[in-house]
Amino acid sequence: MDKIIITSLQEYIKYISESTHNDFYFRGESNYFHDRISSGLRNIECFDFGQAEKHRVPFFNYIKEYYMEVGNRLNEIDRKNFICFSQHHGIPTNLLDISRDPLVALYFACQDVNKSTSGYIYMFKKDNVLDITQYLPEYNMYDNSEFILELCRLEKEKLINTIQLFKSFFKQRKKLFEKLFLSLIEDRKHLFKGLQGYDENILNMFEDFLNDEEKDTESIINIIESLQKTLNTDIFKIVFEEEEDYFITIYVLLFIDYFKSIVEFGEPVFRINFLPNFKYEPISSFQRIKHQKGLFFYQSYLNYKEPVYEVDGYSIQRISYDIELEIRNKGEILKSLDKIGINRKTIFDDFDNIAKYIVESLKDK
Repeated sequence: MDKIIITSLQEYIKYISESTHNDFYFRGESNYFHDRISSGLRNIECFDFGQAEKHRVPFFNYIKEYYMEVGNRLNEIDRKNFICFSQHHGIPTNLLDISRDPLVALYFACQDVNKSTSGYIYMFKKDNVLDITQYLPEYNMYDNSEFILELCRLEKEKLINTIQLFKSFFKQRKKLFEKLFLSLIEDRKHLFKGLQGYDENILNMFEDFLNDEEKDTESIINIIESLQKTLNTDIFKIVFEEEEDYFITIYVLLFIDYFKSIVEFGEPVFRINFLPNFKYEPISSFQRIKHQKGLFFYQSYLNYKEPVYEVDGYSIQRISYDIELEIRNKGEILKSLDKIGINRKTIFDDFDNIAKYIVESLKDK
């Protein structure tokens, strides 16, 4: 993937105008980081997991304590979307801030101007993002509930819902499904130290499917039944409308088996590469989010116990982007942004940041 270098506001506006920016979400970062990692999942190995009374996912301790302090003061919207409320007020969570506004992303990419480093903007195709907003408020967000575990529930109704979720999403996204399906096979290959018997058969069948070759429907159904037995679940008789539905079902069953194996055997897996980016956009009472045209990616994760040293491990979803921009000359770009009304005062619009903006502005005069 080519890296595009931007050195001025004019260059940036020209590039964004030519790239149909309405098709993308944006995230600005003031330095280079190898992965996009939410605040609650950064440096997770630095936490002390030896204390049994602590929650096994460290940032939930913060959220739980914060709720105990402020929960009785919240309105129904903030209580229902408490993980968003926590993120807004500085509690580490597994939410990653993104924006619809490319100029907001540019502002954040240009922070830390005293460091001789570039900023970066990551662009994400909206069409490749799965909206899970309606699912998250159903779960107790200040208690032990991980979205991946919800996706892996084997009860009949839960499994049907998971398959339907991905079926609806992938129906018009064949290229994305191909990419993520093959990533899942590759990740299973690394986890199991080679292709399992049915993985190899599935891969061959999937290649036939991609090449529009004649399908062996009976063999595909046999694969689904074998996966059911592996997962010890009596799935159901699905009415398949199209051949693509078979492979979406196989995709779901394969990733459930994959996550189940990680938890059972504690095999270290650091990144989850085969899930689409998940969007979380709750109703918000925060003016700051509205000013920043903000929303979130929900970064899923899986906690497991490493068997040799008996320490907690974490598999974290990789947030994949479509375009990367390197932002140079950050100081001058910030000045240009200020001239068109993009600055600390308008981005945050609270008393503290308005005061800081006034002090910074007058200091430079």
